[in-house]
Amino acid sequence: MDSIAFESRDLPVKVRTSADKGREFLCKTPLPPYQTLFKVYPYAAAIFDSHKKRVCAHCLCVHPTRAFSSHCTQCDQVYFCSQACTDTYLSPHLASPHTVLCPLLRKLATLKSDPHTKSIAKLTLLCYWERQREQRGDAWDRQDGWWEEAKGDTTDLSLTSTFEHVLALESHYEAWPQDEKKEWHRMEQFLYKHLRAAELLTSEETQQDIMHLVSRIESNGFGIFLENTAAKGAVIIGRALYPLASLFNHDCDNNCEVEQCTEDRLEEEGILVQVEETVTKKPTKKPTKKPTPAMPPAITTTMTYPSLLTQPRGVFRVMQIRSVRAIAVDECLTIAYIDTTLPVSARRQILLDSYYFTCQCHRCLRESQGHKKGRTAIE
Repeated sequence: MDSIAFESRDLPVKVRTSADKGREFLCKTPLPPYQTLFKVYPYAAAIFDSHKKRVCAHCLCVHPTRAFSSHCTQCDQVYFCSQACTDTYLSPHLASPHTVLCPLLRKLATLKSDPHTKSIAKLTLLCYWERQREQRGDAWDRQDGWWEEAKGDTTDLSLTSTFEHVLALESHYEAWPQDEKKEWHRMEQFLYKHLRAAELLTSEETQQDIMHLVSRIESNGFGIFLENTAAKGAVIIGRALYPLASLFNHDCDNNCEVEQCTEDRLEEEGILVQVEETVTKKPTKKPTKKPTPAMPPAITTTMTYPSLLTQPRGVFRVMQIRSVRAIAVDECLTIAYIDTTLPVSARRQILLDSYYFTCQCHRCLRESQGHKKGRTAIE
């Protein structure tokens, strides 16, 4: 993975390979604050079993209130927001149709395992299927209005990834503790057996190759989040792999940020419904001779959405990367992998556990030195 893919699009980034940081993005031209560097589609995305009925497996549209009704009747593991998404994703005319993956998803759903392991395994299956699609010339049409016969502007400047980009990501499998490898052993056997049976592996690929892909996904995957007002924040509902975006290194004082684009004009599908609610008056302590008059029903208005939308409303969770401050030429472009409001010790521990490195960014060094000085003063 080099600068060719970016220089051909005249993007403000370039790729550098260093001994200590590996591949990373540098700024090629001066950037002002809040400028978009580029957009990129996920190579593959996997929705957790707990939310599979609420997220379209094709365009990744999220139903605002309930579940979608259209789904694959063979595996019951993929649901769709619209008839267009259903017909496209389940088309029997694809060189590598969904029926290749269908039995694997069905068997994975019945396998007893923790949600984290199953979500990584699901994304692994999808990556191998996407590789076969790529090899056979299948490509998802993601242009605006892709489902319409008469399209408008078909110019799409968003980048797409290849399986070669996925393999260029760093694997930490060799550094996994033995306990973690043992925990994955049963899933490793499952993946190898069923990927081999589905002819999604080459004759040379081994179980080790699968586990290296698992490690790449686990260390480089991005969460798919859903805003949850009840939980006062966002909840993770799936994972997506953006190999090109993974070239952004982490910094606790990041100069770039990422955002996944969600739905397009979803409000057009909403229907306002008025609901009558019976209001009961609380009884008084003192009995009265006169009967209590009935309270008039309260009318509330709510927005409801159909289980099958008129057209696709998701935009494939295309990721937008933009600067958050002015960036000079040759400055390293960075994003935050974790919640940077945490204390330095917590940030470093999470990064070590999840990404296998101890953060040495200027902010961490400054805050850790300040913490040490504070302890010395107290002692």
